[in-house]
Amino acid sequence: MSKLKEKAPYVIEQYNSSKTIQEISKLSSLSICSIYKILNTNNIKLNRKEKYSINESYFTKIDSNEKAYILGFILADGYNNVERYNLRITLHRKDIDILEKIKLAMCANNNISLTSYNNSTQATLSIINKKISSDLFNLGMKPGKSYNAKLPVISENLYKSLILGIFDGDGSLSINHNEYDRGSFTITGTKEMIFSISNIFRKECDVNCYINQRYKERDNNNYSLNLCGNKVVIRVLNWLYTDSTIYLNRKHDKYLKLKEIINMKMKIKEDKKIKIDTTNSKNEIDKIEIETKIISLYKENKSIRQINLILNLDRRFISKIIKKYELPIKDKSNYNDYKLIKIKEY
Repeated sequence: MSKLKEKAPYVIEQYNSSKTIQEISKLSSLSICSIYKILNTNNIKLNRKEKYSINESYFTKIDSNEKAYILGFILADGYNNVERYNLRITLHRKDIDILEKIKLAMCANNNISLTSYNNSTQATLSIINKKISSDLFNLGMKPGKSYNAKLPVISENLYKSLILGIFDGDGSLSINHNEYDRGSFTITGTKEMIFSISNIFRKECDVNCYINQRYKERDNNNYSLNLCGNKVVIRVLNWLYTDSTIYLNRKHDKYLKLKEIINMKMKIKEDKKIKIDTTNSKNEIDKIEIETKIISLYKENKSIRQINLILNLDRRFISKIIKKYELPIKDKSNYNDYKLIKIKEY
């Protein structure tokens, strides 16, 4: 016996005893959608006052970043049953935060149900509303969207929020924790959707995307867009998250982690550069001091050999400095004489 069939008598009894659907949901640990299903299946007439509230005109006009994001998320990870007017989003429980945000944005007061599946807990937001289902259908949420989905036509300035929603619903961000800590970015979808996103990235972020077909042997329309390398990935992510009002916490945290890694690498690189510049400056100062000492000793009538003994420097180096400053050279025939002769002009 299914859970709904098992709970049906209790739900009907409580409803007939004037309990509200919200109260029954709390008592039975069933979602509001499940309670509606039990009541409808058993032909129980619903009290108009018991219908849960929601902004049913939410998707009538996509005119904000928040609406564009939620539309993108639903396009990627939602299911619109147009026959039953049922919008359904099911995620792993760890991502329940985004379902709560969607509920809040749409002013929905129904519960998010939790169910166990394959040793994991899933969170589901189910909304039954004819107008919402119809508006989503007109925006591209049609049966078989996995094969024919396209980017909906909305204001150009809202596309980054739409794509961020698609990324949170059907994309991934990974950081390869090796010596390079390299980030990689992926979005999956239909060929039409992926190529549209690639064109937008090229225009807005000046990046080229790698696109390939997934599971070719299945004869499907499933493609992936890939970006690799920290500079490219962070450029796209910075663009997507700028001015964002809603996002999946888990992926946003990973984005912040990648930014932290990149900033740390830049600081290390800058510190190395400063160290090298400091070393070069010190070497330059030492070089000038040595040359000054050579010139001073030479002008004091010291021979190259004597300077060599005093400063412990190679004679050829001393000679090079003397020639560099065009100083007169001493007569090599008699070191005791220190007779000066002028460098020949060539």
